[in-house]
Amino acid sequence: MSTQPEVRKIVDLGANVGFATLYFAKRFPSAQIHSFEPHPLHYCLLTENLRMNGLDDKVRLYNAAVGARKGSAYLTDADLDSTLTEDTDAGGAGAHAVQVLDFFACMDDTPIDVLKLDIEGSEWAILADERFTRLRPRNIVMEWHAQKGGMPNAREWLMQRLAALGYRVEIRSDEGYIGTLAACVR
Repeated sequence: MSTQPEVRKIVDLGANVGFATLYFAKRFPSAQIHSFEPHPLHYCLLTENLRMNGLDDKVRLYNAAVGARKGSAYLTDADLDSTLTEDTDAGGAGAHAVQVLDFFACMDDTPIDVLKLDIEGSEWAILADERFTRLRPRNIVMEWHAQKGGMPNAREWLMQRLAALGYRVEIRSDEGYIGTLAACVR
């Protein structure tokens, strides 16, 4: 008998073209997966990658960005450096108008076993929201963006916030303005 808890629900915020979603779907075949991707081209490639792998009926897809409140925004498309902004002039001709969903309103009461965040600076609003304390995913893997989120002490804030919520945090990389971490409930 396995001592590992079963993975039932995975949420992929910033699914891009679906590499993490595909990995999760193959690695945890009985898990319910929710994947969010606002970029129109990436979303198209995500759906095609799922279809080609026979997983299009296994993943609930959202062609939208996520935040702490519902609204609309623009996704800049500057090479590999996208940013979600409400500034209509920020992206110029390369900006995409996108729907922003209230992340917490999209989630039901089913506990989240794995939460992957890679949402270009929008992670701060979600992590700082008091509803996150009730959501309390069992495991978090994320890329954080200090400059995009206006967080000068990003690493320290993340360590304090997640520790206060009962997580053990391991910083995987830290370039000062960007980094990755893994966190699990103690």
